[in-house]
Amino acid sequence: MTDLSNSSPLNRQALRWLEQAKVETSDQQSYLVQLAAWGLEQAEIQSSAPNHPDHHDLSSAVEALLGADPQRATEWFLENPELEPAEQESNLLSDLQQAANPEEAARRTVESAYSVMVAHSPT
Repeated sequence: MTDLSNSSPLNRQALRWLEQAKVETSDQQSYLVQLAAWGLEQAEIQSSAPNHPDHHDLSSAVEALLGADPQRATEWFLENPELEPAEQESNLLSDLQQAANPEEAARRTVESAYSVMVAHSPT
């Protein structure tokens, strides 16, 4: 699998958005997870179905990832069984690069986390 440490393109792009938003960061945590955590602080996420994750579920998952190894935490965002990890990484990197501002980048990161959780939740 690709290097997904904080030196990876995906995490470096997340760091750029965090810096632009003037968010204090830690190099001991995945920048991608920090971007998702910041995004969750900015907006309330509404679940689209009863069995799908809600804001609390997403926040709990992201909070747990803040304590994980940055590479492992970043890999979690690429665990949607419906797509290959390399495709998910490429899509998310493209989403972050095309975002117009830090809020949009964070929203797209949270959406990625949401899709992973939905893919792993019972129907």
